Amino acid sequence: MPRGLGLLLLLLVVFSCTSGVAYQRGPVIPTTGLELGPSERAEEQRRSLRHVFYRNNEMPPTPSPRELRRLEHNLAEAPPVEVRELHDLFGNDVELLAFATRDTDADGVLDYRISEYRGKFFEGDLDLDNDGIRNVYDSAPYDRDVGGVDTNGDGVPDKPGSFADRDGDGIPDHLDWSRRKGDQLAEIQAALFRDYDVILVERSARFTPELVHAIDDTLRLVFHERLATLRTIAVEDQLLISPDLGDNGFMLAQTQTLTVYTKSLEGAPPLVLLGLLVHEVDHAWQLAQDFDETNLLAENKKMHFPPGNFTSSLERFGWEVDENTLGEGYYHRLYWPHFYATSPRYLYRGSAANEWAVWFESVQRESGPEFLRNSPAVTWGMVGPYSLTSPWEWHADQLMASLYNRLDRGLSEHPNQSYRSSVGTLLRARMLQVVQAQWSRYDYRNAVGTSIDRELGRRFELSPNEIELLVERYMLPLVDLPMLSEALALESEALGVAKLSDALATSWDELSERANDPQRLRPDLHALVRAGMGAWHMSNANVGAGGNAEEPGAEAESEAEAEADAEADATTPGEPEADEADSSIDEAPQSPATAIGPAASGPAPDQSPLTRSGRTSRGAGRVGGIMQGEPQPGDDLLAGAGDAEFEDGGAEIRGEGSERGSSGVRRAVDPVVSLFEQLRLAVPQPVEPVEPGQPDGG
Repeated sequence: MPRGLGLLLLLLVVFSCTSGVAYQRGPVIPTTGLELGPSERAEEQRRSLRHVFYRNNEMPPTPSPRELRRLEHNLAEAPPVEVRELHDLFGNDVELLAFATRDTDADGVLDYRISEYRGKFFEGDLDLDNDGIRNVYDSAPYDRDVGGVDTNGDGVPDKPGSFADRDGDGIPDHLDWSRRKGDQLAEIQAALFRDYDVILVERSARFTPELVHAIDDTLRLVFHERLATLRTIAVEDQLLISPDLGDNGFMLAQTQTLTVYTKSLEGAPPLVLLGLLVHEVDHAWQLAQDFDETNLLAENKKMHFPPGNFTSSLERFGWEVDENTLGEGYYHRLYWPHFYATSPRYLYRGSAANEWAVWFESVQRESGPEFLRNSPAVTWGMVGPYSLTSPWEWHADQLMASLYNRLDRGLSEHPNQSYRSSVGTLLRARMLQVVQAQWSRYDYRNAVGTSIDRELGRRFELSPNEIELLVERYMLPLVDLPMLSEALALESEALGVAKLSDALATSWDELSERANDPQRLRPDLHALVRAGMGAWHMSNANVGAGGNAEEPGAEAESEAEAEADAEADATTPGEPEADEADSSIDEAPQSPATAIGPAASGPAPDQSPLTRSGRTSRGAGRVGGIMQGEPQPGDDLLAGAGDAEFEDGGAEIRGEGSERGSSGVRRAVDPVVSLFEQLRLAVPQPVEPVEPGQPDGG
C-alpha cells in the first residue's frame, strides 16, 4: 500500500473517534425508506456525478497522485468534525473524498456541493474548468479547451463554429430539444432561452409537456421579467439518494438553478405543477432582491444570507429578525454542504418557527383534519404550517395562494347564479381537492382578503384575459366523470328523473377529450391575449396553425429521445420597489399562545425559550405534507375568509369599467357550461302530458 494512502486511512480512523465542533444538520431529512449499504451508496454517489450538469455528462477526472497528497494534507489540517462527516458519507473511498473536496480551477469555489444525507453530488462552481462557459452549456465541463467561446461574458458559447449548434439557435446540441422532442416543446425551450436567459435541462428525469407549459406560463404570465438568480431549470427524479417523496423542488441562488423532482409529482395534474412553479420561481424572485449580478464569484461562494431588501420588505406583515441569532454560522473549510442553512432566524408575530410548529400540532390535535379551517389560522390568513418556517416560504406559499384564489374567483364570479351553485361550485371543489391531495396541510382559501394577498395581486397582476386563459388551461382539465356525474345527478333529481340515459357514457367519451384540449392543443398565448379571446373560441384549424396539432405523441417522443441519447453516449466521453401596500400588519393577536383555548396542549409560544442551536433550511420546496382531505361539493369554498376586497366592491374585483365587463369570465366557463348542457341532453326529460284536443308536441 502506498505510504500516503496508508496515512490517509489512518487519519480517517483516528478522526472518526475524535470530538469536534458541534454541528446540527438542517431539517431537510429523507422519508423513511430502505437504507443503502456503503457499496451501493458509493455507486449511487458516482451515478449522481453522471447528471450533475445534464444527462450523461462526462465523469470528473480520476484524482492524480498530487491531488491525493493534497487531500491528505487538507484532511490533516481540517476541523475533525468535517473529517468525520466526510468519513460518514464516503467511508474510505478516496476517489469520492477527492471529488467532494476538489477545486479544479483553484478559484476558492469548490466543484461540488455535497448532500449531507447520503452524499449526493450537486453543482458547486458554475464554471469549474474556468474556460468562460458555464458547466451546463459546456459539452466538456472538465476540459477548458473544449466547449466553445463566449464573447459577451454571460457564460453561454456564442462564437459561431466554436461549439456544436446544428440549427444555429444558440443552444448547444447536447441541450437542444429540436431533434428529440416535438416542435412545440423545442420552441418553448428556445423561447425561454431567448427571452429569459433560462435553459431547460434534463438530468436524471424527463420534462413532460405539462411541466414545460407550466414553466412557460409561470415566467410569462406571473413574473414577466428576467430574474438574475434563475438561469437553469432542471428536472431530476428525486432530491436525495434515498426513497424521497417529500420534495417537489429546490431553488439554489448560488448556482442560479431551480430543480424540479418528478417522483413526488407523479400523477399531479397541471394545476398542481403551475402552483409549484409559482412557489419555486418566487424563491428566485425573492433572492434576486439581494443578488449582486456583477460579482457572481462572491454569490457562487455564498453560504449565509443576512437580512436584506427582501426580508425588510416583510416587516410590515409581521416578520422580524431574531436579534439573538444574527451571528454568522459555521463555515465549512473542507467541503460544502448542499443544504447548509444560515443565520439569522426569523420571528413571525413574535414567535419562532418551532413555536409555530408546536401551535399547529396542538390545533390539529384539537380540530382534526380540517384544522386549517377550524382555527384562528383562517382569521390570521395562515395557509399552512410550512409557510411559517421562514419569510421565504411564507411569501412563496402566499403567492401560490394568490394565484389559486384568483382562478377560483374567476369561476365564483360567473354571472349565472344557477351555474355558480352547480357546476361552478363542483369545479371549485375539484380544484381544492387536487391541490390538497398534493399538499394536505395547505389551504389557499385562508389568504383571501389579507394585506399580503392584496399586495401580491398588485405586484404580480394578472389581467382578466390571462385569468381566463389560465382557467381554461388548468381548471377545465379537472373536469372528470365523477364530477359531471354528480352534477347530472343533482340535475336529474331536480327534474324528477330516476335514472340517467345510457347515452351519458358516449357523450362523455366525446366531450372529455375536448375538456383537455387547452393543455394539449396549445394556441399562441400572447396572440390570444391581444385578441381578447380564449382558446375555446378558436377553430381546430387555427389551433393546428399554431404548431401544436402536429406535436408527436409520447411514444414517438420517447423513441426520438432514446435515439438521441444513444447517439450522445456514443459521441460524448466518459425586491424591486414594491407597489403601495397596507402599512400595518393584519389585525390579529401577536402570539399563537392565546388562540387555542383551554383545550390546547403544549407550552405557549410566548412562554417558551427560543431554540438557538439548530439551523433552519429553506428553499427545499416542501409545500405542506401528504395527507387526505376532500371538500364537500356544496361547501362555500371562500366562506369565513374575511375577504375585504369582496366587501369593498371595487371595480377591479367586480370587473366594472374594464374589458372584462360581463363576458370576460363568462367565456372562461362557457366550455364547462356547454359540456354540462350537452351531457344533460343525455338525461331523459319529463314528457309534458298532452291536453285533450291539442296536437302532439303543441
